[in-house]
Amino acid sequence: MNNDGKKPRDVFREEHKALVKEGEAWLKETSQACMVVSTLIATVMFAAVFTVPVLTSRYGERDFLKSLPQKLILGFASLFVSIATMMTAFGATLVIVLNGTVTWAYIPVTLLASIPVLLFGLLRFPLFVDIVLSTYGPGIFVKKKYKNKQD
Repeated sequence: MNNDGKKPRDVFREEHKALVKEGEAWLKETSQACMVVSTLIATVMFAAVFTVPVLTSRYGERDFLKSLPQKLILGFASLFVSIATMMTAFGATLVIVLNGTVTWAYIPVTLLASIPVLLFGLLRFPLFVDIVLSTYGPGIFVKKKYKNKQD
């Protein structure tokens, strides 16, 4: 305690009120600037991804048997994994945000959020299975070897 009856923490808070306000303003401005920059970067990245040059394919007939289906399988698998992790993150965020206050809302919100994901999975998974089977399963272009049965 000092002569005014204040603790060191109280004196520190009073002396640094202006600094806290300045720090808050700086933090807000910096975070807004970072959001603008990240939005611009994301916009450029999406534009680069979807800008496809026309008539530059070097894929031949043989690439459609192994190379391209393998790339499509890898893309589908990573898409399914990313959707699963996104739903896991959604569930964890829901638990953190609601923090036990509205426990009755967990199941309805999760079910409503899962409907589009489940529909996407149900509609795309058969295609994924067909591509895997046609790529790695028995092909129609492979000659079958027949054994001569001798009675």
